[in-house]
Amino acid sequence: MLNDADSYQGGSGDAGEKVKDADALFIKLKRFVKTDRNSKGQVAWRKEAREDYDFDSGEQLNDEDKAILQDAKRPIVTRRNDRP
Repeated sequence: MLNDADSYQGGSGDAGEKVKDADALFIKLKRFVKTDRNSKGQVAWRKEAREDYDFDSGEQLNDEDKAILQDAKRPIVTRRNDRP
């Protein structure tokens, strides 16, 4: 596919044809990116990554767990992992 992209940069033919081919290639590549971004694996990975980053930044409890602790009059204690 990279060879296809290189062929649009130069070669024979008029400039209008090159632009048309480059636009077609861009649309095709854009569709590939959107398809990959919306795939089940990518969506699941991003969801899990958000949870992991939240946990690492001190957001270790969800709202339901916090409410349970507050109702029991227990402190909400979380640990933030500060790395050097």
